[in-house]
Amino acid sequence: MFKNLLLFLLLIVFPIVANAHLLKENSATVTLRDGQVEVRLLVDSERWKNILKNSESWLMGDTNKVMQSGLSDKKELIFLQKLLLKYTHIQVNNFLITLKIMHSTKTPEKMHKGYIEFILLGKHTQSDITQLAVQFPKSLNRVHTNIVQPKYQLIQAGKKKVFSF
Repeated sequence: MFKNLLLFLLLIVFPIVANAHLLKENSATVTLRDGQVEVRLLVDSERWKNILKNSESWLMGDTNKVMQSGLSDKKELIFLQKLLLKYTHIQVNNFLITLKIMHSTKTPEKMHKGYIEFILLGKHTQSDITQLAVQFPKSLNRVHTNIVQPKYQLIQAGKKKVFSF
């Protein structure tokens, strides 16, 4: 009896644990460098387009724009890019950064089927960054965001460098 119960629980719990590490939501990495901000945004494009094509989402305030059905893949991508540029806001020390889309491409099928990676880039003049504000379009829903501020050091050949955090 106990073995059967244990086996049943393992069969129920194991698939949940096995899939828990797979990130099935939108994610972003914001990298702050000297004079620039880079945003790498990985978006579930099929889900996003379904939300944008749903007029009820617009009526409920879940999205700012409605994407018309029947657009070509190229026109859909242009629509998504324009939406990202209009509703993605990055502020460094309360200064709004103007972003440009540098790249957007579908991810390989084996990595994230139906996802598009957008790379946005903006320049800033702040020498000491003390605050960063990030906002993505509401229609993306939650975005798991990682902030990176690289620490650059030159390591001489054969020498050890200790980094403190």
